[in-house]
Amino acid sequence: MDWRQRLLNAAEKTGRSDRSISLAANLGPNALNEIRNTSKEPSVERTLKLIEEIGVSRSYVFLGIEITPDVEEIVELLGRASPLARQGFAAFLRERQPPEAKTAPQPDPQAAASENREASR
Repeated sequence: MDWRQRLLNAAEKTGRSDRSISLAANLGPNALNEIRNTSKEPSVERTLKLIEEIGVSRSYVFLGIEITPDVEEIVELLGRASPLARQGFAAFLRERQPPEAKTAPQPDPQAAASENREASR
């Protein structure tokens, strides 16, 4: 599913008409209809106004990943932070991970050997 379809699906879920969403976003009555029915590419500014009016996250529309507003704010703040600040924040979060999340599970060598024996039979 592409960004257009995610935007249109989110608009449909509101139960509002394309016209009412477009007008509420101050874009004229046909903005959302043009995305739905033509191959015109709206500007990022127009798309962001529609996203805001629909009440869906930008990350979901553009990337297909739904994140909460607080996580989206953290991502925006990190994007404006210095590289050193980002490294510090990453280290801060790593230190606070539960012990089981800090290390990736290691394969069991005995299970792997057993699987190899079974496969060679």
